[in-house]
Amino acid sequence: MAFKRIVPLVLAAVLAFIGASCDSSVTPSKLLDSTDGRFVVTFPPGFGEPQLSAHSVDSPVGKLTFSMYIAENSSGACFASYNDYPPEVIEQGDPKVMLDGARDGALRNINGKLIKEDEITLEGHPGRAISFSGSKEGKSFFGRADIFLVNPRLYQVMSLAYSQSDLETPAIRDFFKSFRLKK
Repeated sequence: MAFKRIVPLVLAAVLAFIGASCDSSVTPSKLLDSTDGRFVVTFPPGFGEPQLSAHSVDSPVGKLTFSMYIAENSSGACFASYNDYPPEVIEQGDPKVMLDGARDGALRNINGKLIKEDEITLEGHPGRAISFSGSKEGKSFFGRADIFLVNPRLYQVMSLAYSQSDLETPAIRDFFKSFRLKK
C-alpha cells in the first residue's frame, strides 16, 4: 500500500515506508549528489536505487513542497529529504521551537514514541538526532532521523526498519555520517 499524504514539517517519509513494496534492484553503496537539494549523501549498500519523489502539502505556514530520495530493501528504507520554508517563517521563528514542533508533529502523526533525542549541528546549523518507534496498521517499526534547519531549508536524513538492530549497523551509521551540504 502506498501512502499519498506526506506528513508536514518532519519525518514525512514514515508513512511511505510502512507497508510499501520494496525495490528488488539492490545496489552497492550509492553516492547521491543533489544539485537542487544542495547536499550529498551516500546511501548504504543492499538498498534499491534511490528514487526521487516530490509532494506539496498545505501546512500552517502555507504550501510546502517536500523533495525526498527513498531507497528500500526488505528490512527497511533510507531517506534524504528537504523542504523550504517561507522567508518570513524563518525570520520570525526560533530554530529550537521549529525543530521541536517538527519532531512533535511527526511523532503525533505516526502515533510514534520518542526513544532518544540529542541536539546536533551540521556545519554550525542546528539540528536534532532522534530515535523513535511506532506502528501503523499492526506493523511495528523503528526509526532514526537527523533533522537540520539550514535557513530556509529543513533537511531530514532518516532510516526506518522493522528491527531496531538494523538501525545500528555500520552501513546505516555511515549513511548518516555521509550527509553533507554542498558549498
